[in-house]
Amino acid sequence: MQSFLLAFIPIFVAIDPIGTVPFFLGLTQGFTPGGKKRLSFQAVCTAFVVSLAFGVMGRYVFSLLGISPADFKIAGGLLLLIFSIREIYGNSSKIADGGTPDDLIGIVPIGVPLVAGPALITTLLILTDIYPFLTVVLALSANLLITFVLFAYSDLIIQKTGEAFGRVVAKVVAIFLAAIGIMMIRKGLETFFLK
Repeated sequence: MQSFLLAFIPIFVAIDPIGTVPFFLGLTQGFTPGGKKRLSFQAVCTAFVVSLAFGVMGRYVFSLLGISPADFKIAGGLLLLIFSIREIYGNSSKIADGGTPDDLIGIVPIGVPLVAGPALITTLLILTDIYPFLTVVLALSANLLITFVLFAYSDLIIQKTGEAFGRVVAKVVAIFLAAIGIMMIRKGLETFFLK
C-alpha cells in the first residue's frame, strides 16, 4: 500500500487532473455532455497507451545508457522537486500550440500532451526504476480513472466548486511531491555513500 501511494502521488501531480479541468473545458467548448465523455475516454486511453509504452521501454533505455538506479533516483528526485516548485510558485501551460480537427482533440492535445505530457513520462520513468511495474501501472490506472471522471463531469464540477478550488488542491498536492523528490535524492545519495 505504501509503494502504491508513493507511486500514486507523483503521478497525480504530474497529470494534475484537477488543474487541467479548466483547460479541458476550454478545448471542448461547444461539445455536448456526451461528446465530452467520448473525448474524455479517448484522451485517457491515449494517455494510458503512451505512458505504458514509455514505462516499458524505460528500464531498457537505462541499462543501455549505463544509468544506475542511484543515478536515476537523484536525477528523478531533482526533477520532481522542480515540477513541484513550478506547480507551487509558477504557472506552466500544458497546452500545445496549433489547431487540431475536432474529432481528434481527445488524442491530441488532450491525451497528449495535456494528460500524458513530459511531466508524466518523466515521472513514470523514475517510478518504474524504483517500484514494481504492476504497482506503477495500478497507480497510473487509478489516476487516469480519476482524470476520466473529472473530465467527463467537468461542467458540473467547475459549476459547484469554482476554478480556485482546483488550483488550491494542486498546490497542496505539489508540496507532497516536493517531499517525495527530497526523499528520492536522499536515498540516491545514501546508496553512493554506503558503497
